[in-house]
Amino acid sequence: MNILKVTLLHGDTERSIRYCRNARKTVPEESRIGRRYVYGINCSPDRAAREWDAVRERYGKTGGVTALSVIQGFPEGGVTPEAAHSVGIRTARAMWGSRFQILVCTHLDKPHPHNHILVCSTSFADGKKLCGEEVHVGRIREAFRDAARSAGLKDPGPEPNGSRTGRKHPAAAAAEAEGRMTLTGSFRWDILRAADASLSMTEFRSRLAELGYAVAKGRRDLLPRTFRPPGSDRTWRFDSLGEDCSPPALLRRIHENTRRVPLCSGEERESFLRVAAPLCDAPPGEDLSARLSRYVQLLCCVDDHPRAAFPLPVPVRIALFSLSRKEEHAKTAAALGVRTPEELQERIFVSRQNGDALARERRLWRDRIRLGRRRWAGTEEGLLKGKQSYEALKAAREEYRNLRGAEKTAKEADRDLDLLTDLCREAVRSENRSRSESEKGEHTR
Repeated sequence: MNILKVTLLHGDTERSIRYCRNARKTVPEESRIGRRYVYGINCSPDRAAREWDAVRERYGKTGGVTALSVIQGFPEGGVTPEAAHSVGIRTARAMWGSRFQILVCTHLDKPHPHNHILVCSTSFADGKKLCGEEVHVGRIREAFRDAARSAGLKDPGPEPNGSRTGRKHPAAAAAEAEGRMTLTGSFRWDILRAADASLSMTEFRSRLAELGYAVAKGRRDLLPRTFRPPGSDRTWRFDSLGEDCSPPALLRRIHENTRRVPLCSGEERESFLRVAAPLCDAPPGEDLSARLSRYVQLLCCVDDHPRAAFPLPVPVRIALFSLSRKEEHAKTAAALGVRTPEELQERIFVSRQNGDALARERRLWRDRIRLGRRRWAGTEEGLLKGKQSYEALKAAREEYRNLRGAEKTAKEADRDLDLLTDLCREAVRSENRSRSESEKGEHTR
């Protein structure tokens, strides 16, 4: 498997250059006096360290990152030294050949040949340092892939599980074999789901923020490279989750949302129409709870058949993003038997009063527990009563939140339910027309 590793170097680069140019590594073992696989772009391989230092001193950029190290690995016996060296030179020219000084060395001391590419961090043309796409792992991988194809080698392809080294962690491999969700798998699920439900990069950022992901600020049309999952202090790279989570792939995914086909063919389409058709017509005497239930069932139908669904308007896409909460709102309204908006407002008021009363009771038992601990009396009974009051307060607050959410969901249903049912009816009619046309064509035959 082809391997790619990218590292930023700090400090003196002479030691790294000396290691890359080592004659014991760059000359084949069978011909120690033969060709050395060392190549310089915009610099001399023998004087690379001095020339790089001169460029950095000329522009006054001797601190910080001094070089970029790229290692390209190839499978054992899968490539000749000449082909591996050619791939390294092609990659370096495509990525940095116009503005930077580069040293390309092919090491042959291992069973698998590999290239060491060192790039001076300061441009000899304008004095600017490496940044942006020039150090982006996904962009370097694309250049590596193009160079391998041009040399007639096997396409490196996407690296499994998003690993930059092409290897899976043993725990992740075992979890995938057992069909369990991994940590990176959950991140991928959230990010791809947010991208599929977004029509712009701004909407994608807001959806990740609703899920608790912290995304670094940047230009509105460009996706930052890193994110921080909820409850974590560690920063993750988007492209570490796989090729389909890299910034270019996410941009393409979001742009394609506006160009989706209305319906797909196959069993998924028939299943969607079979479930959605009975929900299009409102039953007689439909109350608030039944309307909420029908609205949530239509959203669940669309969410379960994403490829079979029609292009949805933006408000419906936003509603799909909080579908699990809307299900809880509809269940609470149905369990309490809410029929009209006036009853819903009354239930909200009563639930709030109950919550305030339980909060006062909770504070009372908390004070009694503290007093009992000081006097060593009544502590066990106080702890039991305090726990019961806390559980009752927790349930009351959850009911109040669901009722307030049901009020908001009811407004969304009044706004979007008719539009959603009209779209479903049109999908059913178009399916019936296509079936009738196909039956007529069979009869004429």
